[in-house]
Order: sequence, then structure tokens, then C-alpha cells
Amino acid sequence: MLRLAGYAIRIEDHYGQPMDIEWAKDGLDSGLYIVQARPETVASQRTALELESFVPEAKGTVLASGRAVDGRMATGTVRVVTDAHHLSAFRPGDVLVADTKTPDWEPVMKTAAAIVTNRGGRTCHAAIVARELGIPAVAGAERATEALRDGQTVTVSCAEDETGKVYDGAVPFRVERLDLFLVRLGIDSISLTPDSVLKTLRAVVELERKLGRAPREPGTGGVS
Repeated sequence: MLRLAGYAIRIEDHYGQPMDIEWAKDGLDSGLYIVQARPETVASQRTALELESFVPEAKGTVLASGRAVDGRMATGTVRVVTDAHHLSAFRPGDVLVADTKTPDWEPVMKTAAAIVTNRGGRTCHAAIVARELGIPAVAGAERATEALRDGQTVTVSCAEDETGKVYDGAVPFRVERLDLFLVRLGIDSISLTPDSVLKTLRAVVELERKLGRAPREPGTGGVS
């Protein structure tokens, strides 16, 4: 592990940015080899001080289910793609439904609201690309291409547990964002009240004291 970590640090130092690195261990000589490295586009793009969660506000009829990828939710129109010739019918915001996918489908995936595949798991190519794009995906949803109809409106949910679900119709959901800076101060930013605002201000003053900064005097915009 330390050797792999060393490789990762050297690669990131070389490119000057976070990298997504794939490696393999040779079964004959037990050597560790770097297979490929590309810019990391998931964790490095997230706001470090904000946690986002998707919460369904209703339930619906489950049309297909499989392994949940990414933890998000999205609603869109089903577009069943059986081969590359059907990609021309795909529109931005559609839900891509396929038996599996190939790398040459990536331009279409970048505009998809969600991805559903009959085969695969959390480490399949569709799941990896979905994480990179920040869209929900349900992998290994057996017979999804038969259960879902072209033009049908569905909601893809990967936010409930490890099982990803495809609901019939537009299921309402909300997005909650938690400010992790306020969490460190003991404040829940989702439900701020006058009392919690005052507590936040007092906590900021205390933090300034700990950092060696003098809080402003009353009447100068500070908190007394």
C-alpha cells in the first residue's frame, strides 16, 4: 500500500492535479503496475464544506431495481439503447437504459439524467462514468430494457439504500445541503432558527479568539 501511495503522489505531482489512477498486480512476478491515470473529476469537484443528500418525498411503483451508484436521484424520459445506431435518438436529460454500455457511448452519457443497465456492478464502466459525471446509475437491473418503455417518464433513485430503484413516473424529492463548517460549530444549517443563528455568531466569535483574532467591539458590526 505504501508503494502504491508513493506512485500516486509522484503521478499527482507530475500532473499538478488530483488523478484517478488504475493499477494492477502481476500474478507471476507480483509486481505492481500503473495501468492508466487520468484527471480525477468526482471528489476534487465537490465543495469540501458541504454535504449533499437526496431525500424522496413519496414512493412509487418500482419497475426495475439493481445496485445503486452515486446516491442521487433524477427524473427523466426513458431512452432504450440497444446499439450505437439508437444513440441519435437520445436527448439531453433522458434516462439511458441499456443491456450494458461501451466506452464510445460516453458523449451521450454526459448528457443523461441517469443510467440503467441490465448487467454490471458498482465497478463496471457505466458505474465508474456515472460517478465521474455525478449522475445516479442502477447497474445490474435485470431485464430493465424489457421493463422500461421508450418515452416513459421514470425516477431513478440511488438515495435510499444499496439497492437502486427505478420508479414509474415523476416521484418528488428534495435535495438537502448541510454546511459542514456549521456542523463543526455544532449548528444544523438545514433548520436555522433565531436561537441557532445567535449560537452560530457566538461560536464564530469564539473561533476568532482561538485563532488569535480580536472580535470587533459592539457597535462596529461585531457580536456582543
